Amino acid sequence: MTRSARRDEPTSPPGAGHRLLAIGASILMGLVASSTAAAECSEASPETFSAFLSLFSTSPAFVLSRTEFPLHERQWADDDWLEDSPAYTERWIARDAYARRPSLQAQAQQSGLTIDVAASTRTSATVELRDHLRFPVRAYHFSMDRGCWRLTDEDVFEHR
Repeated sequence: MTRSARRDEPTSPPGAGHRLLAIGASILMGLVASSTAAAECSEASPETFSAFLSLFSTSPAFVLSRTEFPLHERQWADDDWLEDSPAYTERWIARDAYARRPSLQAQAQQSGLTIDVAASTRTSATVELRDHLRFPVRAYHFSMDRGCWRLTDEDVFEHR
């Protein structure tokens, strides 16, 4: 093939290959970071809740890898949850349905909510999404399992 024949062949815009390579590399780095964080925790080296929450708040793939499915969810009407009343409805959420939800950080940003670690011990933690009046809208309950944090259930609060 001659040089002139090569020039006549269709070419990609300058830098297109580099951009595609950069996008692929950044996706791969995100997957590696998620799997590395998931692999780093063990009973001998338990992960810190703050490191876990940072990744859990932003990475949908990480959320799915660290959630017990079907996920148990309690929905509270009005302020029954304040009165220790068992007036709630329960449901179990499948992995596919949960995968369609936005990340914790995206939920907070979209709805003007704050993320608050309401309680934390060595083996359990509760994170709440709170509205502008500081009322909880949703509570996420986590527990330590063999050195790794996992989402075990949620509470949803309806304030009228």
